[in-house]
Amino acid sequence: MAAAAARIAWSWCALTLVLTVLAVVLAVLNGTNPLTLSHLLFVAACALAGGLIGSRRPEHGVGRLLTVSAFCFALMEFCGQYAILGLVTRPGLPLAEALAWPQTWLWVPANLSACLIPLFFPDGRLSSAGARRLVIGATAAGAVTMVAGAFRPGENSQVAEGSGVVNPLGVAGLADVAPVVETAMTALFAVVFFVGALGLGARTLRSGGQERRQVAWLVYAVGIEVVVVAARLAAGLTDDVPGSIWPMTNTPWELVGGVGVTLLPVAICVAILRHRLFDIDLVINRTLVYALLSGCVTGGYVLVVGYLGALFPAGDLPISILAAGLVALAFAPLRERLQGWVNLLMYGERDDPYAALTRLGRRLESTAEPGTVLPGVARSVAEALRLPYAAVETAGGTRYASGTPAGELVRLPLTHNGERAGDLILSPRPGESGFGPRDLRVLGDLARQISVAVHAVRLSADLRRSRERLVMAREEERRRLRRDLHDGLGPASETAPRRSGARCPTRRT
Repeated sequence: MAAAAARIAWSWCALTLVLTVLAVVLAVLNGTNPLTLSHLLFVAACALAGGLIGSRRPEHGVGRLLTVSAFCFALMEFCGQYAILGLVTRPGLPLAEALAWPQTWLWVPANLSACLIPLFFPDGRLSSAGARRLVIGATAAGAVTMVAGAFRPGENSQVAEGSGVVNPLGVAGLADVAPVVETAMTALFAVVFFVGALGLGARTLRSGGQERRQVAWLVYAVGIEVVVVAARLAAGLTDDVPGSIWPMTNTPWELVGGVGVTLLPVAICVAILRHRLFDIDLVINRTLVYALLSGCVTGGYVLVVGYLGALFPAGDLPISILAAGLVALAFAPLRERLQGWVNLLMYGERDDPYAALTRLGRRLESTAEPGTVLPGVARSVAEALRLPYAAVETAGGTRYASGTPAGELVRLPLTHNGERAGDLILSPRPGESGFGPRDLRVLGDLARQISVAVHAVRLSADLRRSRERLVMAREEERRRLRRDLHDGLGPASETAPRRSGARCPTRRT
């Protein structure tokens, strides 16, 4: 069964990739620059992701949605390019007019499948009855839109604007209805996507570490795509091409846009199949560092060139060389400083054990009462390493905690002079399943100091209990002597022998 599912998944993937390659070939024959077809990178990535998920986890809904979306987009592009080739570029090719027709309705399942992914991510199942009703309603609306688009009369704008390719099955009575239905369906796409995104966010807040780790991959890719879209929008608004907010004639920006959106299916595939293999925190860390570094280096280079150009207007080459040298000198220390800031933001003071130990020492110095020492220690560890939960448990089973437990707890033993003093209980950061070597190295340094604190608190408690036992023993001895004196002297005075005729002594007051 698994082998059959894998063959089916890879067959659809191969068919989609073949259609994508044929679409690129036809576009070249139509005189189109292949770099302007960068959106097909997204189609190929969705096909590969759908094949991987479908072959490994055939029951997963996201794999099926990626497969359907990629196939519909590839088939739509292939049909459109062939229609243009057979009706415009080289008229007379067979089936050219017939292949223009699927363009009128294939865009509906292609876009709807992509918009439904947040509802099924990351476990592949719908989370509620409301989500099921939304999927059923959107699918029904999509079917109506497909029928309306399939018989919409006039020029087929899905092939190419101004191509002159008309719908061969157009019905004149749908001339006014079809545009309204298609516009409503486009708005429904956005509604379905945002409802799914909000539901995914709500489930993530309620879920444990594994699901949050999976969602972190998708959030990472979405964050990069948002930056790419913002950059493309800024480039489109500042260029000299009127009538478009996107840099449509700029091939590098088109390529950047295609690569950015391609990260989405890649992140989805990693989140579902390999989220335990790759460290998302490390990926985010490096991305933040190099993004900030690139911005600083680029901005520094522009400022230095501008400043030196204003001072020495002698030529561009010497100024550029000098500016590049100055920026290169600042590169290494700037990278180290940025890496330190990002690590401090994400991991706390794990790269600075001295700072973590100093924080712990100050907390111990400021704690006067022995009963508040260990709660302060737990709070210091949680703050130093950005942990949601930290607790110190003594050998007697008493636990002093800070924060709320999340995910699977990690226990680190606390020993003092070879004797177990207790345990340090920690929750990994959200999205992490454990602690890396750097965390463990810092925790090892902290554990030695915490063991001393736990031992000191235990000695203080033992001393207090010993003092209480001594006081109680002394009081008990006093009460025993008092009872003995009372119980011994009374009967002795009553049983003492008396002489005949002797008088009892008179008590004097």
